[in-house]
Amino acid sequence: LEACRPGPILESVQKVAKGFMIGRQEDAHEFMRHFVDAMHEHSLSASSKPHSSLVQHTSVIAQLCSGYLQSSVTCADCSYPSNTYDPFWDLSLEVGSGSVLGGLDAFTRAERLSGGRVYKC
Repeated sequence: LEACRPGPILESVQKVAKGFMIGRQEDAHEFMRHFVDAMHEHSLSASSKPHSSLVQHTSVIAQLCSGYLQSSVTCADCSYPSNTYDPFWDLSLEVGSGSVLGGLDAFTRAERLSGGRVYKC
C-alpha cells in the first residue's frame, strides 16, 4: 500500500474549485462538493450529445453520489399524506450523534409538528 502525497492534489485544487487558494483554511465539505461536481461535469462532457436535466442525473457520478430525499407530512385534520421528493448530493448529519448510523437515525426520525408548524390541507 502506497501513501498518497497531498502535493499533486493541492497543485490541482484550483482546477476543481476556482475560488480555493492554497494556504487558506477551506471547508472540507465545500471542497468535496466542488470535487464531486467537477467529476460529474467531466463525465457528462465525455459525451458529445447535449444533456437534458434528466440525463444529467444518470451520469456515473450522479448514480454513485446523489439521490432523492422524500419528505412526508400528514394533515392534522384529515390524515392525508403529502410527499415531496427533492434531489440531493449530500446530507448534513448532526456530529453529536455518535456514529454515521446514529446521525442517519436522527435525520430520518419522525417528528410531530406543533403550533404554527402544523400542516393542514
